[in-house]
Amino acid sequence: MFALLAVLITPLQQPVSASASNLAAEFNSLEDEFDAAYRPLMDKVYAEYTAAYEAYEAALEAAGPGDPEPQMPAFPMAAGNDLMVDFYPRYAGLAARGSGQAKLWCFENFARSGTPEASMYAGRMRLALDLIDNFADENWSDDLVYPLMYSEHDFGLDTADALLRHLGATSSRSITQEKALYARASMFGEADGDEYKDRAAELMREVVARFPDSKSAVRAKGALFRAEKLQVGLAAPGFTGKDIDGREIALADYLGKVTVLDFWGFW
Repeated sequence: MFALLAVLITPLQQPVSASASNLAAEFNSLEDEFDAAYRPLMDKVYAEYTAAYEAYEAALEAAGPGDPEPQMPAFPMAAGNDLMVDFYPRYAGLAARGSGQAKLWCFENFARSGTPEASMYAGRMRLALDLIDNFADENWSDDLVYPLMYSEHDFGLDTADALLRHLGATSSRSITQEKALYARASMFGEADGDEYKDRAAELMREVVARFPDSKSAVRAKGALFRAEKLQVGLAAPGFTGKDIDGREIALADYLGKVTVLDFWGFW
C-alpha cells in the first residue's frame, strides 16, 4: 500500500537544516503565542454558549402548554477557525525547516491550509507518511496516534489502520507501539459489522499479551469483558456487593427472578 502511495505522491521537499534544539524552542514559542490567543477566545465562546444554554433551559422551564418550544442553541463548532487559518502558514514554515511537532500540528489542522479539495487527501497522506517515517522515535511520537486514528474520517478505516500499523512497526518506543495497537483495536471495535468486532477482539488480546502492565491492557481487558460477558442474551456475570441499606447481596440470590440492576454514582 505504501509503495503505491509513494508513486502517487510527490516526494517532500528536503527541509532546510536547523538544529533540533532551535526548532523545538521555536515551536514552543509559537505554541505559547497561539495558546495566548486561542484560550481567551475559547473561554469567551464557552461563556457565551453557557449563558445561551442556561437561558434556553429557563425558557423551557417557563414555557406553558401551547407555547412554542424554545430553540436549543448550537455550539459554534467553527470558533477559532479563523485564528488557526492565520497561524497555519507560520506552523507550515517551521515544518518546512524540519520541525516534526509543527508537521503534526499541520496534519491535525490541514483543513485550514488552503489546500484545494482535490489535493487534500494526498497532502494529508504525505504529511502522515513523513511523520511516521522520520519522527516515529521522537519522545513525542505517541502524540501521532490519535490524529492518525481520527484520520479514519478522511482516509477510511483500512487506510487509517494501515498508517497506525506502520507507526507501530516503525517506532522503537514501547509507548508508541502500545497506543498504536490499542487505537487500531478501538477503531475496529467502533465499526459496524461482526468481522470488525472479531478483528477488534483479536487486537485487544494482542494488546494484553504484548503490553500486560500498561493502561491500554487494562482498557483492553475491559473491552473484552464487555464483548464476551455483557451482551444481550448472555447470563449476567455474578457479583456481590451492598445495597443502599448496607446489606450484603449477591446476584445469584435472585436467580430465576426478574431483576433490575441500577448502577449509579457521583463523580
